[in-house]
Amino acid sequence: MSRHYLVGMSGRESLEDLRELMEPLRSFFDGIVWVLHDASFSHEHSYLVDIGAHVIDVPYSRRHDFSRNHYLYCGPMQEGDWAMSVDALERIHPDFAAQFGHLTDQLAAKGYNAAHYFGKHFIFQHHESLRYQGNPHEGLTRDDGHLRGIELS
Repeated sequence: MSRHYLVGMSGRESLEDLRELMEPLRSFFDGIVWVLHDASFSHEHSYLVDIGAHVIDVPYSRRHDFSRNHYLYCGPMQEGDWAMSVDALERIHPDFAAQFGHLTDQLAAKGYNAAHYFGKHFIFQHHESLRYQGNPHEGLTRDDGHLRGIELS
């Protein structure tokens, strides 16, 4: 059975944004995997740990693709798990998050393993060959060539 994760990245001075994002959503996911830039020992780090997130501390390199690859490679996600990728400034409606498992079941039933929203890879099924590339507008690819996505409206 696949698990469902909320994944993303932020840095210092994002505590209120993280709270606004996480509090209404976190109960709908099996886990949170978060890349935190230059914020070890910060209030942001403490908050994420307190809510049970898997926190990956990295220096900010100005490469969003590099940062996002950390949650693909350094977190608890395994092949077949589904993730919703967000940033600290984005807000997802709780009704949408509540249907995430149902949505991923529908995507998988139709042969999709990814969904984008306004061109951004928003939902994906984890695979060992996934990787983000490009900066500042990174895209998600699969080295095996089998990324099959759909645009959500």
